[in-house]
Amino acid sequence: CVDGRGKRCVGATGYFGVSPVFFSPDGHLLAWCGYKGIFLFDLRSGRRRLISKSTSCSYAIVFSPDSRRVAFLSTATTEKAMLPPLGFVIVTDVNGRNRRTIFTTKSPLLGLAWDNRDRIHLLSMGRLMTLTSTGRRLSDIAVAGDTTLIAGWSAGGEVAVVDSEGAAVVYR
Repeated sequence: CVDGRGKRCVGATGYFGVSPVFFSPDGHLLAWCGYKGIFLFDLRSGRRRLISKSTSCSYAIVFSPDSRRVAFLSTATTEKAMLPPLGFVIVTDVNGRNRRTIFTTKSPLLGLAWDNRDRIHLLSMGRLMTLTSTGRRLSDIAVAGDTTLIAGWSAGGEVAVVDSEGAAVVYR
């Protein structure tokens, strides 16, 4: 589509309105979750492609430091909902091939980051984990229990966790 100012629309609507859009580190790709799954838009070529048909869309999509792979959170891997709901961390290349589920849990997944040392950081209820991009667990730290509200990661791998009382802890 083209809006009234001549800007090109790439599409970023989710089930409940507009989905967050995530930039690749090299600035050439955009990723978002639409009603059909995870999309990438190449800003150089103008091409949009579906890289995952996950219908339980992700609220966290992260790129590898080299912008060649994508990791995202999902609660289902197929078109059919799974009961009980499971959380998954899925890694795929930016072409949608070589897709791997590297982590599965029955706990809600709250956050995801990929640092510049090729480690994936995952926040689950009461747990902060660091994984390799193939899923090998490097660390597993208990944090703030069920009161954890937000976590943020730096490119170097430092993690800040803030609980519902406003207390912040930084892990290195």
